[in-house]
Amino acid sequence: MAGPFREGLARVARGGRWGHIRRSGEFAYEPKFDMALEFSEGRAVVKIGKRQGYINPAGDIVVPVAYRYAHAFSEGLAKVNTGTGEAHTSVAASCETGFINTKGEFVIPPRFLAAGNFRGGLCLVKTEKGIAYIDRLGNCIWSSGWVDIGTHDPLHLYPPESELA
Repeated sequence: MAGPFREGLARVARGGRWGHIRRSGEFAYEPKFDMALEFSEGRAVVKIGKRQGYINPAGDIVVPVAYRYAHAFSEGLAKVNTGTGEAHTSVAASCETGFINTKGEFVIPPRFLAAGNFRGGLCLVKTEKGIAYIDRLGNCIWSSGWVDIGTHDPLHLYPPESELA
């Protein structure tokens, strides 16, 4: 199994472990992860067990493997989910998505149900009360309360089937 080259490296699997190769075909480091994704802005998401974090091109973990979900960097920020995967007691409790910089520091603390990627300095996010566009500091530049979440399934973000009828 293999992925496309990004930033000079491609993810590949060998012996059930994932790593990255250079264009020469040589491994940049020994494959050692349960999963490795493509590089973006000098970082690649890796998975160990049920948690995800980030490595540099040398295969060194530079952001701890501590997140339920981690996503590629865009415009210097990456969305991460800090959740446990357990059911939540409220919509507010399920707001577990925030944004980190390439050092792993939260720039925008977890407070969203879901989020897109930054493009042109803005990102669309879903909050417990609606949707919004935020800037790279987490400031809301537009929001709409049109979202009526009713009864909330905190794991899937869908209303129960009884409400769909």
